[in-house]
This record gives sequence, structure tokens and C-alpha cells, in this order.
Amino acid sequence: MKRYKQIIVLAMLAVFSLGVVAAQAQDDGTIKDGRVNYEEPASSVAVYCNFVYSNADDPNMGILDSIDVLRIDADGQGNGILYADAATIALAEAELTSDYVLDSAEGYSLVHFADGHYSVITPLGYAFDWERGAINC
Repeated sequence: MKRYKQIIVLAMLAVFSLGVVAAQAQDDGTIKDGRVNYEEPASSVAVYCNFVYSNADDPNMGILDSIDVLRIDADGQGNGILYADAATIALAEAELTSDYVLDSAEGYSLVHFADGHYSVITPLGYAFDWERGAINC
């Protein structure tokens, strides 16, 4: 029985470490799992801004730590495709005169534009734009 529990725990850790996510749209057509593009449940990607908090008592004082982009398959399962850490985001935000590609893979791109907004662009032409301060980011 102890061995069985160890296997289950290891399997759960493996799933979580792969960044796998599945979410269902709410009655209002949104997905409330913390993604930035929560109003686009049919999107082929899910964008997450991750924060660290120096003061656990104040959830509004988070510091952007990373951006994760998950590719959503036909079954609604998400797997990590793009990632930008805090150092990369800081470099992009300091670049005021040109666009900055934070990450790209398999035709997907995560871009910070010189005007300050971010965008995820997929191989099939879907693009999602947002600015820092948007809900969940």
C-alpha cells in the first residue's frame, strides 16, 4: 500500500510539473483559472502571469515573476510552450525603442512591444494582446 501511495504522489507531481491544465468555461463564457485571456475560452493558448509576494498579507503587492503560455489541444488540455522569467521581462520592459521577443517555439511567439503591450501569436494566426495591469497580470 505504501508503494502504491508513492507512485500516485509521483504521478501527480509529474503532471503538475509539466504544466498540464484543463479548464472548463463558466456560465458567463469565461475561464476562471487565473489566465490573462480568461474571456476567450476557445483560444488555442492560455496565458498566465505568475507573481511573487513580499507581503503575504497584501495580495495586491505582487511582483511579476514570469509569464507562462500553454498550448491548448483539441481536448482542452494545456501544455507549456512559451516561458519568460523575471530577468527577461525586465530586459524587454527596459527596451523602449523596439519590440522584444521574450520566447518563441514551434511557430508560437511571446512578444513585448515598444509601446508597452504584450502579445502571444500562434502559428495559425491567433493573437492575444494585453498590457500589464490587465486582470490576472
